Amino acid sequence: MSQYSTFPTLFDIATQEIISTPERSTLIETLELMNRYNLHNVVVDTGDPKRWGLFSSAQIIRAIHTGAVTLEQRIVDCGYPPLICLQAEESIIEIFPGLLQSEEYYGVIDEDGTLVGIASYTDIVNSIDPSVIIETRNIGQLLEKRAVVTLEKDAPVGDALLNLETVDDCVIVVENDLPIGILTSKDALKWIRPGWDDQQAVEHCMSQPLVTLKKDATIKETIIFMNSHSFKRVVVTHNDRLVGVISQKEISGYAFNHWAEVIRSHANELQELVKVLEQKAARLELASNTDVLTELGNRRYLNERLEAEIGRYYRYKSSSFCFALIDLDHFKQINDHHGHLVGDQVLKEIAALLKKCIRETDSVARWGGEEFAILFPMTELQEVEVLTNRIRLRIAQLHPHGIAVSASFGIGQYREGEAMSDLLQKCDQRLYQAKAAGRNCVVGG
Repeated sequence: MSQYSTFPTLFDIATQEIISTPERSTLIETLELMNRYNLHNVVVDTGDPKRWGLFSSAQIIRAIHTGAVTLEQRIVDCGYPPLICLQAEESIIEIFPGLLQSEEYYGVIDEDGTLVGIASYTDIVNSIDPSVIIETRNIGQLLEKRAVVTLEKDAPVGDALLNLETVDDCVIVVENDLPIGILTSKDALKWIRPGWDDQQAVEHCMSQPLVTLKKDATIKETIIFMNSHSFKRVVVTHNDRLVGVISQKEISGYAFNHWAEVIRSHANELQELVKVLEQKAARLELASNTDVLTELGNRRYLNERLEAEIGRYYRYKSSSFCFALIDLDHFKQINDHHGHLVGDQVLKEIAALLKKCIRETDSVARWGGEEFAILFPMTELQEVEVLTNRIRLRIAQLHPHGIAVSASFGIGQYREGEAMSDLLQKCDQRLYQAKAAGRNCVVGG
């Protein structure tokens, strides 16, 4: 049952049949799973019941086309983004702005943090009652001002792959300037196999006949059309000529704006929206990525940056990165001798110093208690040893409130094949070694 009478909750509209695969599955196994269930994305089981990933068809296409990996390699070697999760009881109107700005898919979790469903653009659009959409505005007025990628029917399919970066992207196949077919990431997945020929003509891989809508179709007609054909986008024509492509994102955006207009004209709905937004703001503040005391990022923030950096490392095969754990030496004595208020001020001054010492590309966070952490993207271990020793000396020279303070550092460089937990454990062990060595020192590899 929906918490709010006007708008359904995430759980109400989520797909509750979750198709997942272990992170050690190979790309060919993942590809076959996607084709079997007709999916664009598959949930990645990380082994942690509270943490999931999302692996997309675009990642497979991009990796294979660039030659970065083979189909026999595993998902974990390619890297994948985390599945962003939201509470099942959240109202649709709460998540609309987030869906439009960033993620294509969200995990839906219950109060215990258990994954109970997946919500996507498809679920959102399918939940919209076309009767609430005005029937006068047509899709020709909503088309994004961006070029549509077209290819002649005899062009090699390999030329199309790099244009399939997201679920909404597609390539329109033309003959004599008239659209005859469409190639999406789902179409491409059906053809990719070990040793496949990316020079074959795109007309052999496209979906045809091409089903189109005229540009004077209304929003209501477009939503009904999308739902009846299970389309994520619609090709729009005028006099058989290609006009553009309208996606679920655009339809969702228009629906959200129109719903806002409806709410403003009805006092009850307006009161409900205010309540929803107030509760949303309170939850966002509670779940903020910022440490309240030091105004640095918190552990959650840096964990997200770490996951993104691991994904970048495998995606671009670029330089590795380093991570540092920092612990203030004998900090309990400061609290015992000077009080917790002074201890808090010391933490704030250390935090301010760390922000000044790091580079623009680095990320610093309060890891917990008197511990801090720094992420050094695209930086080798030797360089980080120099940087952290400079920071260590600056801390020793600071003397906040006239108190002598020092810090111990454990640093590590990410190695291919490591899980994030392996890197953190390595840094934690080196921090322990730094303390055992007398503190106020840096221990690296």
